[in-house]
Amino acid sequence: MEVLTIEHSAFQQLINKIDAMDEYIRKVKLEQQSSLDDDWVDGQAVCEYLCICDKTLQRLRSAGKITYSTIGNKYYY
Repeated sequence: MEVLTIEHSAFQQLINKIDAMDEYIRKVKLEQQSSLDDDWVDGQAVCEYLCICDKTLQRLRSAGKITYSTIGNKYYY
């Protein structure tokens, strides 16, 4: 094992750079998450927007006329 020593100021600069990278990564992940939230809506919002009932939305989904994704037991469009 090799032991390295550096000055306190150099170590502090290194820590500050790591903290800045961590903050940037967290910010980017948060922006990506919020943009995903804007793109997907649940079935109730789709029904209200298209002025259709739940059963019609289910028929569209079953016929493959509308794309969707499921998370758990909930559909997102």
